[in-house]
Amino acid sequence: MTKVSVIVPVFGCDQTLEVLTERVSKTLEPRIDDFELVFVDDGNSGDTWKIIRDLASKHKCIRGIRLSRNFGQHPAIMAGIRSARGDLLVILDCDLQDPIEEIPKFLESLASFEVAISLRKPELRSRVRSFQSAAYVKILKLLTGVSIDPRAGGLVAMTRKVANEYIQFREPDHHLLYTLDWLGFATTYIETDRHPRLNGRSSYGLVRRVKHAVRGALFHSARLVLFVALLGAALASVGALTLLFILIRAIGDAPVSGWLSTIGATILLTGFNLIVTATIALYVTRTFELAKQRPLFVVSEEL
Repeated sequence: MTKVSVIVPVFGCDQTLEVLTERVSKTLEPRIDDFELVFVDDGNSGDTWKIIRDLASKHKCIRGIRLSRNFGQHPAIMAGIRSARGDLLVILDCDLQDPIEEIPKFLESLASFEVAISLRKPELRSRVRSFQSAAYVKILKLLTGVSIDPRAGGLVAMTRKVANEYIQFREPDHHLLYTLDWLGFATTYIETDRHPRLNGRSSYGLVRRVKHAVRGALFHSARLVLFVALLGAALASVGALTLLFILIRAIGDAPVSGWLSTIGATILLTGFNLIVTATIALYVTRTFELAKQRPLFVVSEEL
C-alpha cells in the first residue's frame, strides 16, 4: 500500500489551515487509502500551534511539528521531509494559492518521473512579480550557470528515493528547487493555475529574492568568484585606460586639469576592492557556518 505525505510549512497562515485541511482531505480520501498531512509550525508567534493541535484532534491524518523559532521556509520543509513517513511526498504552501485539487495529477506523474514541479501560469502574476522572478533567475544563471524556470515552485511532489537523498543535505543555505536540480533525478513540470492570496502578503519581496540569489550562487559553485574576478579585470582595464589617456594628454602638452580623474580612478579601484573582499567574505562565512555543524532547525514539540 502506497502512503502519501503532504508537507506544509506554516508561517503567517493561521486563517487558511482549516480550509487547507478540508480540501486536502476531500481531494485525497477518495483516491488514497493512507495519507498524512504534516504541518510544520515555523516559529509562529500567534495561535498557529493551537490551531494545528485542534485540527489534529479532529483529523487522524494530521501530524504537527513545532520548531523552536523561525528558521525559514526551506529548513521547515526539510523538517517535514525528515519526519514524513510516506512513499510519495508532496510539498505545499500554506497560502492556498496552489491548486490542491491537482495533487493527484502530480502523484500520478511519479509513476514515470521521480520529481514533479508546478509551473505557475504567468498571466496570473503581477508584472512587478514577474519581472522580479525573471531578473532573479537570469542573475542566478549568470552567477552559477544553473537555469530554473521563474514560474517554478509552490507545489512539488517527489518519490521516497529522492526524499532520502534530499535529507542528506546539511548546508544552511539550501533551497528546495536548487537542491532538486542538483540531485538530477528525472523531473517533469506541470502547468497549474495560481489562485489569489486570501489573506496577508508574500514575504518574498525583492530584498529576500536577492538574498536567495546570492545563497543559490554559493550553494551551487564558486563561479561567483570568477564573475567578480572578471568584473575586477574590467574595472582595472578602465582604470588603466584612464591613466593612459591622462599620460597621452600630458605628453601632448594638453594635461587634464584638476584632480577629477584621480578621484574617479580611486573610487573605481576602491569599489573593485570592496567587491572582491565582500565576495571572498561570503565564501569564508559559508565555510564558517558549515564548520560549526549546527542543526538546520530545532523541533520543540511534535504531534
